[in-house]
Amino acid sequence: MPLRRALAAFALMSAFSAPAGALDCAAPAIADRIAAIPARGEVLLESGVLARLAGVRLADAGPVGADARAEMDGLVGARIAVALLDAEPDRWGRRAAAIALPADEGAAPTRDLAADLVTRGLALVDAGAADGLCRPGLLDLEEGARRAGRGLWADSAERPVSAGDVAALTARAGRFTLVEGVVARVGERERRTYLDFSRSWSNGFTAVVPDDVWTRLVASGLDAGALEGRRMRVRGIIEVWRGPALTITAVEMIEILSSNSAEPRRSLP
Repeated sequence: MPLRRALAAFALMSAFSAPAGALDCAAPAIADRIAAIPARGEVLLESGVLARLAGVRLADAGPVGADARAEMDGLVGARIAVALLDAEPDRWGRRAAAIALPADEGAAPTRDLAADLVTRGLALVDAGAADGLCRPGLLDLEEGARRAGRGLWADSAERPVSAGDVAALTARAGRFTLVEGVVARVGERERRTYLDFSRSWSNGFTAVVPDDVWTRLVASGLDAGALEGRRMRVRGIIEVWRGPALTITAVEMIEILSSNSAEPRRSLP
């Protein structure tokens, strides 16, 4: 296999061993080359595969969004090791992928692209449409970037929004957003569960948990009784119904916080 046997079969693939639903987090790595970076930031491979970088969402606004785009554009022509984590492309024809590049001289043997972008504050952790995150450790890298104020975390507009700031959340409709607050009540329904962060359900912020995600939460010991009154951070694309809301696509998109969100959190399994 070329490229030093696909960078030693993508040596860091052991870090992709967490369960992730339809994603094969231990998929074998193969050698390829980046042919182009299309407009939305996907990676077009020389083999013809259109890949999306699994587990992350590139910064897409302001100077940091421009930096993220420039970083990706600078990879055109690079030889890589790529592991395709799903069997079929999504509706846009993309395959979820983990990508590693040869490291800079004097650095570690491989450069994990997703981890590098998150560490530098050029991307957020996002499970996307997958029902799990192959590398929950990316959340720790994001936390480090946030505390250090790197990249997008230097912009106060990109920091987590308070669940009580309905106006700010409504203004971010259609954008991927991190939201922090205390769950006031949990409403279990047949197909989804509602985490209400306000007693005023008609206009307060709500996180919607689909049935399959809720089943995994309950299996981990976090049922309605355990979640009410807990401070947490959730992430997803803001929609506006009666009030602002987002849908939790994977349990890793919920992080239990201490009473002080600056203190260490406990990521969910």
